[in-house]
Amino acid sequence: QICIQVQGGRSLVLRVSLPAEYPSRDPPLYEIQADWMSSEEETLVEESLIAMFQPGCVVVYEWTEWLRDFVGEGKEYQHP
Repeated sequence: QICIQVQGGRSLVLRVSLPAEYPSRDPPLYEIQADWMSSEEETLVEESLIAMFQPGCVVVYEWTEWLRDFVGEGKEYQHP
């Protein structure tokens, strides 16, 4: 479990579990908890995380850093 919190009080919790075929074939399984996110933001996050995964490459650190930027930037944030 990774908790991201920025000034201004916004926070996000990322829970990750790694399937047997990660990273060779399957992306990590994840759950995000952020009460402040709209459905559009949830869709943006989901699409962005999936787009970052490339089979054979680890991605959890990249996800965490992208989410940290997203939480800090807010609604104007775009896909990576």
